[in-house]
Amino acid sequence: MLSFDFTDFNVKIVKGSLSRGKIIINKAVSVNLPDGVIINGVIQEINKVVIIINDALKRNNIHDRDAVISISSSQIVFKDLVIPRASDIAFFQMVQHKMKTELGISDDYNISYTILGEKEDNTIVNKVIAAACPKSVLTGYKRLFNNLGLPVKKISLSCNSVAKVVNYENKHKDNMPLLTVEVNKNYLNFCLFEDNKLSFSRMVTLDIIEDDESQHILRAINENVFRMEQFNKSRGGSGISDVLFYGDLGEFDEISKYFAQQDIFVHVLKSPSNIVLDKSCEFSQYINAIGSFYKTNRVLEKTNLLEIESSSGRDELNYGFLKSVVLTFLICISIVCVAYIGLTAVNNNMLNYINQKNAYINSTEVSDKLNSIVKYNDYYNRLSEYFNQVDYATDSLFSKKTMKSDVISTIQSVLNEKGEIQSLQFSSSELSMVIKCMDKALPAEIVEQLINTQEFEQVTYNGFVSSENDSTVFSVKITLKAGGR
Repeated sequence: MLSFDFTDFNVKIVKGSLSRGKIIINKAVSVNLPDGVIINGVIQEINKVVIIINDALKRNNIHDRDAVISISSSQIVFKDLVIPRASDIAFFQMVQHKMKTELGISDDYNISYTILGEKEDNTIVNKVIAAACPKSVLTGYKRLFNNLGLPVKKISLSCNSVAKVVNYENKHKDNMPLLTVEVNKNYLNFCLFEDNKLSFSRMVTLDIIEDDESQHILRAINENVFRMEQFNKSRGGSGISDVLFYGDLGEFDEISKYFAQQDIFVHVLKSPSNIVLDKSCEFSQYINAIGSFYKTNRVLEKTNLLEIESSSGRDELNYGFLKSVVLTFLICISIVCVAYIGLTAVNNNMLNYINQKNAYINSTEVSDKLNSIVKYNDYYNRLSEYFNQVDYATDSLFSKKTMKSDVISTIQSVLNEKGEIQSLQFSSSELSMVIKCMDKALPAEIVEQLINTQEFEQVTYNGFVSSENDSTVFSVKITLKAGGR
């Protein structure tokens, strides 16, 4: 079987097989893609990609009958759900409905999910991590492999592939919560694991300046690891203490030294014991493609986007459905014929009854009653419109967010002598500040303390602004609660 791992910038192809619980890798090759042929996971120029892949397969003498695919895109949206226990079909439908209503998405998304387990102290509902992938992303890959003449057995998200690798052995169980980071000069891919389960994934595209490439990547990794740690703590987690890296690891020594100063242990994600690698395959580079060879747990995991699309009823009509349509049409014709015969028998009596009723409807008595109803209905509509305007004005008055003086007092009490406000802007319900502190480790502490005051609706760390000598200037955005906090 062939496994393809697609990004906007390259495609990694692995030939392998699954035998007696072992994944045997025979050959691996990475092919760079021209700019613009894939944008944010959506294939823009299918013919170009077909030519590139065909050329790579022929040049490296790679052939097989089936394919599995892993894909990634920043358009993919993840969401934690709590779903009542039910049969497979009913559970699937409830996940679909809840994702659409809570995220406001349409039928143009394919929704996959993994059951994480029962909610604490409640055995009748399950915790679920669900992902919504745009149908436009999936359609492109189906057309691509149709043109390649290669049947596709599975299309899944790359985060599910790396989850298979991380969870195959229990050696990472004691290091939860942990974070995996795929490093590439064009993008970073983050996966957060809690309680030995994938709980969130995030892809970040990088705009690299050649003269500062390594430092730019290092800053991006640091900023996003901090964001993922804050996300974990906001869910009641203990914070991330272990980070596993894979991908392009030429700068790993520098990464390791940087995070050692922050008491965060970093490692290279190693190959599980059941994977047998060919010498041409560097495991760290091909983890997403290799992870696609693992079998899915059909009870807990609905991650094959091809099967999900078919289950959602959005694939082409099959033969069985066509037969049911024809049968339904014939039954309807029979019912119409029987109804026509019966109605003809009573038609004359009904005409007499209708004439009597028409005479009553056209009478002066009915006309006067209708005029009265129209008049009172007009009064009612005017009164309803007035009450709606009163309700709207009341809601607007009590929901307006303003900034009170004690907001600044709260912020100053957190800063104390740790830092000072360089600039401050307030717009609508958002307060944007630039803060200067004399220690590079203080930004994370200041943001965390602002969050812990529980005085604000949301506190967002926007990143470093500048750094010189021992001082650090960074940006924070605070969303106020209704009423000024």
